[in-house]
Amino acid sequence: MIMAHRSVFITGGTGYFRRLITELLSRGHHVHALVRRGSEHKLPPRCAVVIGDALDASSFAPSVRPADTFVQLVSVPRPSPANECMKCDKLGTWIFQ
Repeated sequence: MIMAHRSVFITGGTGYFRRLITELLSRGHHVHALVRRGSEHKLPPRCAVVIGDALDASSFAPSVRPADTFVQLVSVPRPSPANECMKCDKLGTWIFQ
């Protein structure tokens, strides 16, 4: 089965699932990752960097729409207030609609 190359937007790409970006790139997909300023160096080469704040849609929303796949991996450090996690999830869902 031949899979078409996709354009993927990932939030939380410098966290635990960073290797997902490397895997997607190795398969020929185009990846854009949302990162906080200062974390750009954590992304692999060929990954397009989008600097922004996961809790502020205006900082990255224009970069999401060209993607045909959205992967929401943002998390908050422990102790993890549930409302902050929900805010990230809702924001990501709203932007991609």
